[in-house]
Amino acid sequence: MSIVCRWLALTLLLVASCAASSIKNIVVFGDSYSDTGNLQQMSNGPMWLETLAVGWNAALYNFAFSDAVCDRGLFDEASVENASPGIKDQLEMYYREDLKLDPNETVYVVWAGINDIEKLLRQRAHKDEAPQIIPDISPIVNCLIQQIRNIRKVFGGHRFITLNTVPFEFSPYFSDTALDERRNKAIHRFNALLKQHVIRLNQQHSTLELDLVDVHALLSDIAKDPVTFGFKEGKKAYWDVCQGRCSDDVDSYVWWDRVHLTGGAGQTIANSVLSSGSMEIATSVASLAEVRTLLNETNSSFKSPVFKARYHTGVIEEIIQDKKAKQTSVESSMDEPFLPENPHPWMKSISILLFLLGFLCLGLVIYKKQRRRTGSGIAALSALVQTNRQQGRGQFMPLHNTDAEP
Repeated sequence: MSIVCRWLALTLLLVASCAASSIKNIVVFGDSYSDTGNLQQMSNGPMWLETLAVGWNAALYNFAFSDAVCDRGLFDEASVENASPGIKDQLEMYYREDLKLDPNETVYVVWAGINDIEKLLRQRAHKDEAPQIIPDISPIVNCLIQQIRNIRKVFGGHRFITLNTVPFEFSPYFSDTALDERRNKAIHRFNALLKQHVIRLNQQHSTLELDLVDVHALLSDIAKDPVTFGFKEGKKAYWDVCQGRCSDDVDSYVWWDRVHLTGGAGQTIANSVLSSGSMEIATSVASLAEVRTLLNETNSSFKSPVFKARYHTGVIEEIIQDKKAKQTSVESSMDEPFLPENPHPWMKSISILLFLLGFLCLGLVIYKKQRRRTGSGIAALSALVQTNRQQGRGQFMPLHNTDAEP
């Protein structure tokens, strides 16, 4: 390829990168809180990510599997034998699908961790290794952050959403059990550490948009005061209370079964992202009936394909190592001039113009982030909660819009 063509291609790439902003695709890696049918949907639905896809009018590609952990390799072989694909496995599944999604038009979602915490607690109790001591949570968080880094390196992704854990102290299954205190401490450590890593990663990469949705705080507030958020019941499971015994609307409950959420709770989570105006113009989804209708349409883009379970083979790591090797090779050959010894004046002008264009693009991205910081501030989770801002309830601050220290 000639030097002129290289300059032109790079210039067009920079222009396209600056111009692209709308969300056309959502790619999800997760566990049962996001599984729409790869293994088993654990909700009456729609799942929160399906509502999010409708709100953004984006195609959904969901690789989440119920019971997934981040990396099966972090646990004893007996506890992960025939286990669901973890987040690490799901990334390779996505790679092998070769969907060729434009990273500028794609938001990547990573939500997991609660199964990892449970396995760690049970593993310690089974081995009788001081089961009352809270195990080290950092390998789980490090794994999740590493998957986000891998998505950036392999797929060029720079728009991310991650969510912390649900408040199990308010779930019907785990409330008032002997392990409650230890589990809650582990969950709070996980959430605090995840927030630190998200803030640090945003500080390290000026063009990165990585938001942390505080699902734990949101669902805790709803459980304490469900009526304020438009729910009837925040602590009891719909199937425990209403199975053939009442005519309550299932979406008026937070909990569908004893650990999973209803479509109504999922709608509130989705609206927390939609109404924040974090990555798109603020909006919301008012009707779950409309979402269900759209999902049932033939070839609906809001309905993710079902993906077959596969375990990773190390392909993602090989690609990253190969890129590192090529980068080292390029750096070692930097002594060779990129331009001819006596370039034409117009080529010098193009060089200056390209530099200015790249600088302008970077400045534009930073300006957008700064504008969000000084603009709308904390976004309400739903139209209902907007009237209760002074109470500080149900609010989501996109972390990539803050200057907070970790």
